[in-house]
Amino acid sequence: MEASSVLLALTNIYVAIFALFCFKLLIKVSLCVLTHFYIVRGNRKEAARIAEEIYGIVQGSWADRSPLHEAAFHGRLLTVKTLIAQGFNVNILTIDRVSPVHEACLGGHVSCAKVLLENGARVNVVTVDGITPLYNACRSGSVACVSMLLDYGANPELETQLASPLHEAVIRGYRECAEMLISYGADIDKELQKLVLRCT
Repeated sequence: MEASSVLLALTNIYVAIFALFCFKLLIKVSLCVLTHFYIVRGNRKEAARIAEEIYGIVQGSWADRSPLHEAAFHGRLLTVKTLIAQGFNVNILTIDRVSPVHEACLGGHVSCAKVLLENGARVNVVTVDGITPLYNACRSGSVACVSMLLDYGANPELETQLASPLHEAVIRGYRECAEMLISYGADIDKELQKLVLRCT
């Protein structure tokens, strides 16, 4: 009798945990659908309000990302095109100066990055940390993104940048990205000098 009551109690606990998990999953899915609705409608304020209320995000962190940032980061090409057609600024920056092109390249979404660049996005925009879209493309190992950015005039040797795309490609073992950067004029010796200065 005691063993069956303990088993029943454990079963009830597992059922309660499973029900809680399903409830949280339902909330997450609902929020994703709601966020997508607000992204398509272009209601940035409402998306930021939801992020602040539900996730406890304060302004100046992830809440200052636009729907265009989100769509580019997740590779949602149709949403990117829709937002651009609705008049979203392709050069909108977060407080840390992150652009939608940064986000698309970090995810390796070459089609999203290309649409942004075709609509006037700046290719050599630099974040407060000195990160460029080219650096993010090298970080993700996307040879297609690196090639496309270089074709659009990305500079592999910006003076203001703290992080080097070539250095990132080599550290992560993306040989094709490194070779492409070198073929577009990235200076290997200059990179080695930066590396020596950082180590001392």
